[in-house]
Amino acid sequence: MAGLVLGFTFGFSSPAIPDLEDRLGPEETSWFGSVVTLGAVMGAPLGAVVIEKLGRKGTLIAVNVPYGLGWLCIIVAELLPDKGLLPMLLVGRILCGLAVGVTAGAQPIYVAEVATKQLRGLLGTSLQLTINIGILIMFALGLTLYYRFLAIIPCCVSVLMVLAMAFMPETPRHLVNKGRDDDALKALRWLRGPDFDCRGELIEIQQNLATQPKQSLHISEFTRREVLRPLIIAVGLMVFQDASGINAVLFYADGIMEQAGFEGKGGLASVVIAIILVVMVFPASALTDRAGRKTLLIISQVFIVISLVTFGLYFYLSSEHEMTGLSALSMTSLIVYISAFCLGMGPIAYVVVGEIFPMRVRGVATSITVCLHWIVAFIITKTFSIMLTSLQPYGTFWFYAGTGLVGLIFTVIIVPETKGKSLEEIEASFSRKTSDKKRPLAERGEEDVDDRTSLHQEQAV
Repeated sequence: MAGLVLGFTFGFSSPAIPDLEDRLGPEETSWFGSVVTLGAVMGAPLGAVVIEKLGRKGTLIAVNVPYGLGWLCIIVAELLPDKGLLPMLLVGRILCGLAVGVTAGAQPIYVAEVATKQLRGLLGTSLQLTINIGILIMFALGLTLYYRFLAIIPCCVSVLMVLAMAFMPETPRHLVNKGRDDDALKALRWLRGPDFDCRGELIEIQQNLATQPKQSLHISEFTRREVLRPLIIAVGLMVFQDASGINAVLFYADGIMEQAGFEGKGGLASVVIAIILVVMVFPASALTDRAGRKTLLIISQVFIVISLVTFGLYFYLSSEHEMTGLSALSMTSLIVYISAFCLGMGPIAYVVVGEIFPMRVRGVATSITVCLHWIVAFIITKTFSIMLTSLQPYGTFWFYAGTGLVGLIFTVIIVPETKGKSLEEIEASFSRKTSDKKRPLAERGEEDVDDRTSLHQEQAV
């Protein structure tokens, strides 16, 4: 349900903007579409604190307060005079964005920490699936519902999310980290069932946390190899996800399809896009733990670059050479683009972010990643309409293709494969030296513990 509410927030502006154009100008509607990402930028660092203080479960419950208030502001904004309409709408969008920033950090961590290593990829892609379902619901109902009534749906789902999360357990790793080992064992039994070796998994979690420094988290820890490298990988994936232009395409889907030759049918074409968003996540879910994260990311980015080039080519031929009858090229390019994004960069980037950080810094590091992610998303979304004017549509999509190519190179060179590994094994792979990689894991783990113990003793002296 967390993903559903995110999807509602992302998909709302596209059907809402046509309803608001009679009372708001182009610049004002641009702010309405993009300011949600600015709210997410503010929500991400807040999430770093809340995730550790309230826990993963508590955060996913508490986040529905700003969600609900934000949607209520949007619902009542219509009752205000013209001078009060835009400020109230922006307050509502910022509050929703604030909740998005917190949720985007908490949900991947929750899933990664409760899932087994065999199912973590499958369950991790559920965030993108539910986001896409939320977008589809907004696009489809937006064809007939006025934006005020459309905003009622997310309000109701937020209430349902609170009720659903109340019955879910806290993550075992967070409970062990807080010294609540008995509660962690109960959570594992709830999650795994009576036939699973829950005590063995609990011992593995305890042993991993025993190697973590006991003093308060310090900024200098982010310069350590086992933290810095995962941070670079996570931030890189999320930044290149944004730089492909996906948020701009979704926020302004109706207008893009109108320009792409579907006059008067932009809303319907956008629903088709949203259906593809949902359908194409299923292959990603099925293949994440089989083909691997890195393989799907590379395939995804290759086709993202190709489709952005051909989409730009459509706009170039139709505007500069006044060629007609190219609607099939534009729609095919957009379908391939959306399908490729959903196969890899969309769902798998969140999977990697949720599983790649050490337990000690997971909440803070994920929030840093999400914060930078939304800063780039805000810049991309806010500058999209400006780029369409200054670079023309074809130049804009070719620019996104160029950044996508850089992202592809980044994935090939920097991003590791994490399929089939427990969170503890992933953490260990970043903390050991390259020359150590071929040595037995148990032997390396013992030396890692000894090294940390010696370091703590030296610090005490």
